[in-house]
Amino acid sequence: MINSIATSGCSSTNYLKTMEVGDVFYMEKPLYKNQFEIFKASNSSYIQARTLYRNWAIPFSIDFISNDNKGSVQGLGEVFNLGNQLTIKECSSNNGMVTWNNVIGYITLKKFRHASEYSIYMYPEEKLAICRIQSDWTTVDVLDPKDETVKIASFKRTITPQIERWELLVLTKVYSFDYRMLFFLINFISYNVGTS
Repeated sequence: MINSIATSGCSSTNYLKTMEVGDVFYMEKPLYKNQFEIFKASNSSYIQARTLYRNWAIPFSIDFISNDNKGSVQGLGEVFNLGNQLTIKECSSNNGMVTWNNVIGYITLKKFRHASEYSIYMYPEEKLAICRIQSDWTTVDVLDPKDETVKIASFKRTITPQIERWELLVLTKVYSFDYRMLFFLINFISYNVGTS
């Protein structure tokens, strides 16, 4: 397939791995396009990272690209769509050789008649978050699976004729959680609601 190779290079995005309560991030892209820009509400002129959804790759992929335009983390779906699971891998570089062997987690999707449920797992199988979406949603809550009254984060999507924008608000600090998974979750949801 043309351009089915992940973004070249390997650069850390650990600066987005942890977040603080009250942090607000935006993900924004032209409607029906495949690339989000990520920036903090407190500094909207500085792009923290980007995600690139590659539906021409085998398997379908979402690349998480650092602010220096190199590969960092990648979500791999199924052969001809994202399917019901994203496997999240982080790049490593040794003597200029980039590999994608480090699995950091998974995002799974279960579809029900009038709702969908996404679950976030950190490798190997620690379930750290769930997210249920009704068919008429505007705000999405990411919950602690051990206590669903605890909200880890909240998403709000706004659509204009030109732009899709997601607001991510961090509500709880979970020390074992890689918050970059939330950006993959937003991409996964955007793909499934047909705006990517």
